[in-house]
Amino acid sequence: MMVSARHMAAVSRWTRRAVRASAVVVLAASVSACANLRVAPGAVTVDAIPIALAPQSPTIDHIGPLAYRGGLYLHTRNPAFGGLSGLLISEDGSRMLAVSDNGTWWTAKLDYREGRLTGLSGGVRMSHMLGANGAPLQGKGEADSESLTAAGGTSATLAGPFYVGFERDHRICLYPNPFTLDWMSEAKALPTCLDLPPDVLDQPSNGGLESVTALDSETLLAFSEEKTDKNGNIVGWLIPAHNPKASGYGALALVPSKDFKPSDVAVLPDGDVIVLERAFSFDKGAAMQLRRIKRSDIKPGAKLDGVVLARLDVTYSIDNMEGVAVRKDATTGETLIYLISDNNFNGLQRTVLLVFALTE
Repeated sequence: MMVSARHMAAVSRWTRRAVRASAVVVLAASVSACANLRVAPGAVTVDAIPIALAPQSPTIDHIGPLAYRGGLYLHTRNPAFGGLSGLLISEDGSRMLAVSDNGTWWTAKLDYREGRLTGLSGGVRMSHMLGANGAPLQGKGEADSESLTAAGGTSATLAGPFYVGFERDHRICLYPNPFTLDWMSEAKALPTCLDLPPDVLDQPSNGGLESVTALDSETLLAFSEEKTDKNGNIVGWLIPAHNPKASGYGALALVPSKDFKPSDVAVLPDGDVIVLERAFSFDKGAAMQLRRIKRSDIKPGAKLDGVVLARLDVTYSIDNMEGVAVRKDATTGETLIYLISDNNFNGLQRTVLLVFALTE
């Protein structure tokens, strides 16, 4: 697609601002202002601007075992768009589904050219996420949806059902088939929330269930963002999907890696798990890393560490990276990793969607 001078200027301005401490000052006010924003569901016009992996070195297309397969800066003046924190991609790569931390669903069709993500078709559609009472979720405490995974572990056509993890009011809820097949109507599904054990519910208000994935049809894997054990390890859980307090439930630990905290998790085609982690500091700005953990290591009582596949800082086209999704391309056999950022409804941050092929 044609990239206008205005859009290029916007990207350049963001790059210069990426490490400014003022982003944090604006953050609290912007989140508060948008948490209760309610607009009519339907189509939202979003500009999808292709971006290089490293804007200052546009020929770079690899980092470690990750080969860049394109990325988009998603820009709109619609104040409802943003806060994207959980991500799924259909098995054929044609569609994305995301949840926002203001309690909304977002869907879009993805365009590719020669195996690279190049844009969106037909804009983006938004629908309100409903509570058990049939009404849209209200307020930040109720609507802070942070993680998204397909029940049974396969996203297929994104018809559902889906598990959604929430923080503040910590819970994991199952939404059965929330959309019609044409994806054009308001979501109607009412959730059934799991009866979670007390230690899963006992988490920091804004540091809870950022990372939830279905290991298979029977078991969910979840990591807290900020809850730690007595040794400083990040707390996680194996949760039986159909009866969270049944046999098979158990806590485990993730060894912290520098200043990074988990923001999402997904399962690779071979069963291993990939953890998306993020960090922020005033002097260095935002950073993210991807860590791979062997499936055989994941069991109650385990202390997980894994291998860091790649670490990216603000010299790359990243922001506050919060969502990860994985699919295997049926044509090439490549394992593709998709990442999306949460802009916190903050004018100094961006929503970016990035795609990488795992080459090892």
